[in-house]
Amino acid sequence: KADAEVRRIKVQLTEAIEAINEGFALFDAEDRLVICNQRYKEMYAQIGLDIEPGVSFAEITRHVSQSGIVDASDPACWLEARIAQHRDPAEPFEQRRSDGTWMRISERPTEAGGIVGVFTDITQDKAREAKLEELVNSLEEARDIALKSTVAKSQFLANMSHEIRTPMNGVIGMSNLLLETDLDPEQRDFARTINDSAESLLTIINDILDYSKVEAGKLDLEIRSFNLRDCVEGALDLVAMAAGRKGLDLAYYIEPATPTAIVTDATRLRQILLNLLNNAIKFTEQGDVVLTVGADPEVDPGEGLCGLLFTVRDTGIGIPKERQEALFESFSQVDASTTRRYGGTGLGLAISKRLVELMGGRIWVQSEPGEGATFHFNLTVPVGADAGEINFNEARPDLDGKSVLIVDDNATNRDLLSRQVANWSMRPTCAEGPEEALRVLAGGRRFHVGILDMHMPEMDGIDLALRLRSEPATHDLPLILLSSLGQAVDHDREKLDRVGFSDVLSKPVKPSPLLNALVSLFAGKPMRVIEPMQRKSTAFDATMAERLPLRILLADDNATNLKLGRMILKRLGYGSDVAGNGLEVLDAVARQTYDVVLMDIEMPEMDGIEATRLIRERDPEDTRPKIIAVTANAMDGDRERFFEAGMSGYVSKPIRVEALVEALRQVCGKAPAEALAPDAPEEPA
Repeated sequence: KADAEVRRIKVQLTEAIEAINEGFALFDAEDRLVICNQRYKEMYAQIGLDIEPGVSFAEITRHVSQSGIVDASDPACWLEARIAQHRDPAEPFEQRRSDGTWMRISERPTEAGGIVGVFTDITQDKAREAKLEELVNSLEEARDIALKSTVAKSQFLANMSHEIRTPMNGVIGMSNLLLETDLDPEQRDFARTINDSAESLLTIINDILDYSKVEAGKLDLEIRSFNLRDCVEGALDLVAMAAGRKGLDLAYYIEPATPTAIVTDATRLRQILLNLLNNAIKFTEQGDVVLTVGADPEVDPGEGLCGLLFTVRDTGIGIPKERQEALFESFSQVDASTTRRYGGTGLGLAISKRLVELMGGRIWVQSEPGEGATFHFNLTVPVGADAGEINFNEARPDLDGKSVLIVDDNATNRDLLSRQVANWSMRPTCAEGPEEALRVLAGGRRFHVGILDMHMPEMDGIDLALRLRSEPATHDLPLILLSSLGQAVDHDREKLDRVGFSDVLSKPVKPSPLLNALVSLFAGKPMRVIEPMQRKSTAFDATMAERLPLRILLADDNATNLKLGRMILKRLGYGSDVAGNGLEVLDAVARQTYDVVLMDIEMPEMDGIEATRLIRERDPEDTRPKIIAVTANAMDGDRERFFEAGMSGYVSKPIRVEALVEALRQVCGKAPAEALAPDAPEEPA
């Protein structure tokens, strides 16, 4: 019975061993084979040895080394190493055979002092690994090609930007100088058209550059605390003239609970607002464009944070449902006909979407064809520190209870104005046109002040004011005129003299000038006629050189840019010397002392960066000039590269006079009052 039980167990063990796919072998303490399965024998069928119980591992391994089925340059050394590895097994290892197949060998000691081994054919696994490695290598190669392509594209865009901005500097700069001269109306119109066209081209270039930066992941946010109202109003200022030219009402409202200061990138937020406002104005022929800012009702931001919802609504052509998602794709507009009719790159909304997402928000649109469009985007941002700005949403004791008549044919404007003055505890009454306003006044109603829109059908604001001045009951009523054009020079001087408006405010109406006008009015300030301006205030201050005397060297290899630079400096009261490349700059600085070098970057023979480094190395700090980069390079990192080379300031082309003045002021260490305003009289001792 015992023998039968042993035989039964042996049969079960043999069947179990034969059932596995791997080769199996058990060696005793003397390294002789005890048992193995058929799979193991098949793996070593070519070694010229009958593998049966009792054969030693050393004999099997010797036949393996002599048979050539394994890759072994020195069979004797391989044999010795394999036997040592078998007698002191560690981790599983892989063995490559000469026919290209692979085997994984896993050996473990037994309690009786023997060795058990499992031999697995991993040829298919190795083939898959090889394919995977080939795929990884091809992906890495594709990645390297893509990176090189991105670098090449960035370099191309940088070069393109430089080459386009260089002649545009001359076009915009010279047209600005031309507009500062005495021109007849036709000539002024020609010059303004040239200037506007160049500015439009510059906007397109900036869109393309911004998009390339976002695509390449090279656009970084500048996170800081800033005044939200200033950011919003700054964007509106830039589009107000375009809205006025089309006769559109441009309005905005910031909800009372909105924080005064927030922490995010002010420049990029203003860029998003500009893109949305410009789009709204472009696709709207009549009606209004309204920007509102308030709390996002769907967000619970948590302590120290605020959820903001920005909305830009227009009364334009509208957008079909099937085209709304495509709006935020690159180079996309509603359809091809809009590109021909309205122009544009189709990048503005795509850039806005990327920027909003980069800032952690979401942007979307609601629209119906022919019913206008409403663009929304939300942001969750930290609340900034309140710098003590005036709260334009709190009650004002000096305005408490004062009644105000608001006359405007646009319902949105009436609503926003009435909400704003109500925040100051005034009592607004709205009339949707001059006739309704006259009926209200004829009924005996009396008001402390009237706010009149200029552009209304049938009767404009000035004509309405003249009617009011002709009536005894309203002859002395203080009046404020709201004009899309914003300046009295754009209106009939003789009529303005007869009316005597307390103030003329530009639209969109900002709380600050409106509050100033009302407070001044009720503080006893007499009514005044707005003095017409003969020309837009100039950015040139011919006396700046007297207050901030500087010896200036202008370096540029482009003759037009040199001419433009000298003319701008002359308008500021400065003379200047010129240099055509970095070598000439070094010679000029060696010959005489300069306070400032306005240094172009891309110049032949020696560029501006190399010239700056050599000046820093050669000249002591107390005698060498301050160097300001004046360049058409506008890619990310350019400014940092210039400062690392030792430059003190940066002005991009096309040159803005205000930016040049600010750079001169900053590098020369002068406070704003010293550089930009006449000297104050000395205090008596």
